[in-house]
Amino acid sequence: MTKGTIDEIHTLYCNHAREMGFSVRKGTSRFSRDETPIVLGKLFLCACAGIRVSTKENCSKKKRNVALTRTNCTYITHIQK
Repeated sequence: MTKGTIDEIHTLYCNHAREMGFSVRKGTSRFSRDETPIVLGKLFLCACAGIRVSTKENCSKKKRNVALTRTNCTYITHIQK
C-alpha cells in the first residue's frame, strides 16, 4: 500500500468497509510534541466497537430512547506515520 494522507486512507477504508458490510468511525489520534503538532497516528474503528457506559444513572431528566448500536466489536485499524 502506498502512503497517503489520513483523509485519503479514511476514504479508502470507508469504501472497503461498505463493501464488507460495516461502517467506520474515527477514534483517537496521536500527535507529535513539537511546536506545530503533526498527526503521527490515527485509530479507525468499526462503528459497533466498544460499549457505551451510562454516566448518570440517577438522573431525574427523561432520557431519549436510543438503540444500542455498540456490540463490543473488536475490528480496529491503527494507521501510523
